Amino acid sequence: MVNIKTIAAKVGCSTQPISWQFGNMQGMRKELFKYASEQIFGDIEQKIANMNAMEAFFETGKIYISNACEYPNVFRFLCVDDPGDIVEKSSSVADLLGDDFIKEMLVKEIELPKETINKIVADIVVYTHGLAVMLLWDAFKMDKEVAYGMIYNQASLVFGQYGIDVKKYVSL
Repeated sequence: MVNIKTIAAKVGCSTQPISWQFGNMQGMRKELFKYASEQIFGDIEQKIANMNAMEAFFETGKIYISNACEYPNVFRFLCVDDPGDIVEKSSSVADLLGDDFIKEMLVKEIELPKETINKIVADIVVYTHGLAVMLLWDAFKMDKEVAYGMIYNQASLVFGQYGIDVKKYVSL
């Protein structure tokens, strides 16, 4: 079990500096959550700034999958474990991925109603999250490139139900 005493022993100090800095373990977890989120998801909007909406949508999925593969413990902490009350109740992983920004881009570029875009994005985000969680399992040896293809195929099916050809906007 991780607690302030364990952390203090690991870094070679007393519990006092840690308690002074963070107040308690909950305060430390909250700061760690903010820091880790910024480190692995913080530059998404810069990466997608010059992309069309569909490319940006797929790029966020690729970043999500990549983070699950490259930083499994951090990803588990941020996106799988129950954060309890260390994050604001209005916050979500979807907020961190810039989904509202991308949804607005999609509404403008492919001219589907906002409600339809919201449904499509929710479906693909849930699918992508499930894939990312599966990639955390040591026994599940899938290359992240295969996972990218699976997201692309699933999104093609879902967008296709509304008459949108994903290949028109992005190719894998």
